[in-house]
Amino acid sequence: MRSELNQPLVELKRREANIAKSARVHGTIDCVNPHLVTIGARTILSYGAVCLTHGPKGPRPCVIGKECFIGRSAIILPGVTIGDRVLVGAGAVVTKDVPSGSIIAGNPANVIGDRDPEELKRTLADLKAGKQIGEKRI
Repeated sequence: MRSELNQPLVELKRREANIAKSARVHGTIDCVNPHLVTIGARTILSYGAVCLTHGPKGPRPCVIGKECFIGRSAIILPGVTIGDRVLVGAGAVVTKDVPSGSIIAGNPANVIGDRDPEELKRTLADLKAGKQIGEKRI
């Protein structure tokens, strides 16, 4: 079987992956069962991140909520559901479901904090205004 890393979004849509139009997929979506992948609106799957749907327990869905950020080289294992507004650290291995608003990291990934909804609103407003994330607010 040939490798299908970093498939174009059009190809994934054609193969039935459920990816919101506003999602940005720079990582790899499992090519064995793309119809089991769901990625919510305004979610970013970073370079090197992997969303898997097959494993020793058979095919299982990989669900990522809205407004999530999946860090570089993170791995989301089959059967995992990630809630809305979750930040997954680079290199994390997500082995179990993650509640909305969490910050997770590690191998296996654990919750290390919560995302403040007010800070998220300010960040989104900054992005809409054309500011770079991380600029000092005056």
